[in-house]
Amino acid sequence: MTQAVVVGAGLKGIAAARALALEGCQTILVDPAPRLGGVYATIPWEGFSLDIGRHIFPGGVPATAVLQDLAGAPFREVRPRAASISFGCRTLDSELPDFTHLDDDARGALLADVLDHAVRAGPEAAAPPCPHLTMAAQLEHRFGARAAAALAPMAAKILQADPAEISGLGLLPAPFTRLRLADDETTAALKRVPAFDRVLQQINLTGSPSSDPAPARHLYPASGGMGGFASACAKRLEELGVALELGRTVRALSPGARGGHLVLLDDGRSLSPDIVVWTSGAPALAGLMGLDPAPIEAEARPAPIVLYYFDIPAQAATGLNWVWDFDPDHLAFRISVPSLIDPANAPDGRHYVCAEVPVPLDGPVFADPAAHAQTVWAEVHAAGIAAGPMPERFRTMKTPVAYRSCTPAWREALVPLQERLARHEGLEMTDEFLFGAAPSVQEAARAVSTALDGPSAARLAG
Repeated sequence: MTQAVVVGAGLKGIAAARALALEGCQTILVDPAPRLGGVYATIPWEGFSLDIGRHIFPGGVPATAVLQDLAGAPFREVRPRAASISFGCRTLDSELPDFTHLDDDARGALLADVLDHAVRAGPEAAAPPCPHLTMAAQLEHRFGARAAAALAPMAAKILQADPAEISGLGLLPAPFTRLRLADDETTAALKRVPAFDRVLQQINLTGSPSSDPAPARHLYPASGGMGGFASACAKRLEELGVALELGRTVRALSPGARGGHLVLLDDGRSLSPDIVVWTSGAPALAGLMGLDPAPIEAEARPAPIVLYYFDIPAQAATGLNWVWDFDPDHLAFRISVPSLIDPANAPDGRHYVCAEVPVPLDGPVFADPAAHAQTVWAEVHAAGIAAGPMPERFRTMKTPVAYRSCTPAWREALVPLQERLARHEGLEMTDEFLFGAAPSVQEAARAVSTALDGPSAARLAG
């Protein structure tokens, strides 16, 4: 039987361990944390079960079946009420940056520039993000110079990095692939011109929220929030025969004397797998393989976040599930009421608001989050997601690395590690900059397929 070790028990690691087990591999999942799931966790607080931010799963995509199998029970189907804030104004039933709030002259000039750019660029404008371009260049490549300049401060707020310095891959977790630039009447007039109709589809330009396509179906765990999902994943993996080595760190990784690999754990045990799937980031793997991780780490840009949780009366929730706040002058970038989806995550008669606030690690908000709670609550109130005075009960949580972006030089910095990996059959590393549930599941499947179908596949089959 093929022996496999997966390092890292976030969603990529969980999905990789599941895939290997279903392929008949004897699989071990290793992670230094005492529980699997990564950010898919639940924090108990005063009778609440708090998710770490707003997390939701996609429905109707190939990854949905994998997530459903891991959950072991049907998901709740969610059709959220959402809104966005741009230029000091709120747009209901939209999650996009909304440029219709600009004055007529500014909006007209922006729309003309976007359409002119799209006509000149053709289908290439909608190409997937390129890791070799900066995010600023990627935005200009997609929408033109005016829109890119307007989006840059919004992106800098969310990613806590200058879009001119980070890779175009930063677009993957950021909600900037579509824009609202025109009202219904203008959009309808443009659509009557075949050339412009093609352009509108190409750049995902939308009219009013009512003219947008029906919102995609979302899914949420049936019980226990995201922590409940993580517990269900552990149960499912154990059913598949996956051994969970939690609270364990890989101290050494080297080629085995007779092929395969030698994995040394921090408790002194050694494992001898045929396959290793690494999901714990390139710098850590580089260090284990005798390389200096500093050049790789230097090209990463971590985004710190402070999470604010407010305990509110149930009647104070307005019914909005979440609001994206794109205004660079505001602290929060996303505000949600996760307990609206599953009221069991809150005590009777209560809800909780979660405000996600990206801030510099050395800034005053990260240093003393409680001192800024009143300002954050004022943004919650202005977003229309909850009413009433500042709650007496709130808590904060600091996350030094909520997610990471990278510079365009990241790929070049990876070359020595990739060259070293090429000499290790059956050792595969996942891309750490693919965010979200569906991309994580797809990336895990790619890594497992590559590891199983590599040059050592015939030896393993024998």
